[in-house]
Amino acid sequence: MPDSFDITEPPDLEADLRRLIAAVPPGRVTTCGALAECLGDRSAAVWIGRWLLNHSHTEECGCHRVVRAGGMLGGYAGGEQDKIARLQSEGALLPLGDWNARALFSADELRLALPVPPLAKLRERQEAVRQAVVLRPPARPPEYLGGVDASYGPSGEAVAAYCHVRRRDGRVLERIVIRRECRFPYIAGYLAFRELPVMLAAVAEARRAGLEPDLLLVDGAGVLHPREAGLASHLGVTAGLPTVGVTKTLLCGTLPEGEPRRPGTQTPITWHGATLGACLRSQSGHSRCVYVSPGHLIDPAAAAEWTMACFRRRLPEPIYWADRLSREESRKSG
Repeated sequence: MPDSFDITEPPDLEADLRRLIAAVPPGRVTTCGALAECLGDRSAAVWIGRWLLNHSHTEECGCHRVVRAGGMLGGYAGGEQDKIARLQSEGALLPLGDWNARALFSADELRLALPVPPLAKLRERQEAVRQAVVLRPPARPPEYLGGVDASYGPSGEAVAAYCHVRRRDGRVLERIVIRRECRFPYIAGYLAFRELPVMLAAVAEARRAGLEPDLLLVDGAGVLHPREAGLASHLGVTAGLPTVGVTKTLLCGTLPEGEPRRPGTQTPITWHGATLGACLRSQSGHSRCVYVSPGHLIDPAAAAEWTMACFRRRLPEPIYWADRLSREESRKSG
């Protein structure tokens, strides 16, 4: 496994965020957007906003110094009135909703506390994966399919389920469940860094049991990803397996012909001028489609063909069973 693709130890974004917040001095404030920019991607602002309301809060925490852009107060784990009192005691709230321009601690000042943005480093890994992806027709039809999915228990523990399925009859031959601590948050475009460690562990266990699939279906994007390096591509490149990404929403690309109307049909998805995937409607005629793209060692046409071949419900059978199993097992987590 090349080191550049090893993400079994993703960065501790919460620790980095706490370091940034601690750098904001009394009497100054910053915003979720500025913090996200220092982490390396403004899309992280959504996660930061949720974290501010739900993190392990202490009296020493400086999170009351994070406000919304434009002068809005924003949420606070200790409650709005406590936040106002703390800001007023530090001279940063003059009056409510009217931030003194000199009180705003900018992203440029924050960067001194975190010179290397962790999300920027992760995008470098995504680019390395993108360059390593190989799209080619399979040498032969797959006999055994794998499906892998991850769910999360009440404590945040990640639970990955792998199901080994015989293609000709859709029978689930074996099931594997792996549990791992998960510290990386959900941030749009970075799902691989949250789910790949536990999924890799499940695939490795399957290999040890002699259950390596001819084709692995992954609940996550393949090359139909904003940086053409979704979860299925990461998993395929890292594990050296043919993979297909299947998602319930379209992350990127367009449907020139619109969604398929008839059961058991598909329409192409184009991205950057090329056909990189397909929108599939199951043979059952489910009202909602799925979006399929190659992850690694398969081309778009074959990815759609073999996904459709095991498509009896809304989800392809290997992912349906992996999704169901991971959800059931996650409910058992403490």
